[in-house]
Amino acid sequence: MLLGRLVPAMTEMEHAVREVGAFSDHPRGRLRLNLPRLAAETVLIPRLGQFTHLYPDIVLDLVIDDSMTDIIAEGFDAGIRSGTHVHGDMIAVRLTPDLRVAVVASPSYLAARGTPKTPHDLRDHRCINYRWTHDGSLYRWRFQRAGEALEVRVESTITVNDTNIIIGAALNGTGFAYMLEDVVAEHIAAGRLVRVLDEWCQPSSSFHLYYSGSRHMSAPLRAMIDFFRFSSASALLHDGL
Repeated sequence: MLLGRLVPAMTEMEHAVREVGAFSDHPRGRLRLNLPRLAAETVLIPRLGQFTHLYPDIVLDLVIDDSMTDIIAEGFDAGIRSGTHVHGDMIAVRLTPDLRVAVVASPSYLAARGTPKTPHDLRDHRCINYRWTHDGSLYRWRFQRAGEALEVRVESTITVNDTNIIIGAALNGTGFAYMLEDVVAEHIAAGRLVRVLDEWCQPSSSFHLYYSGSRHMSAPLRAMIDFFRFSSASALLHDGL
């Protein structure tokens, strides 16, 4: 019986030793994150250089995954998702301001098919939509203007579970894409894509880092949370100057 009580205690001690320095200036260890491509491109990659410079002893194991993976069952330390897709039993840390979407198509498509005046007009157009792999459902195109909110079920010419393919198809004149404006901003500025229904695309959900509160927080996860909190505070201070 004594051995049965000692084994869990020794296991916990081993975990504590491996995580020594969790709240020190030099956290170390592996941080395994699950995140969609859009979050990787817009939130994490622009900050990776600074993070790895500040925490050279942290090894990042990033799994790019656009499906709604169960991070606990799959052994991840944390995930990054839009706030609307974070389960209520998780602890969520806001990483970005509210994000804005853009409805875009190529100039050639607009010249051939015309420009929608309202979100409902999209039903008469070819659209490229995202399909969730975990349940097969299509992404909902949400719009809001002057307090009026609506969802449009578009007629999908193509459904795909890869955002890069969606952008590529829009660039090639296939139809409309519904995408984060930061991701397509360069194409819009260059004239390769044209934005429509701008007044209907208001800021909504933001990206959050989320994790289970029932598990021990590792040193690398604590370091990443503190890093993003400091980065967000610095950005707000800079904007206010």
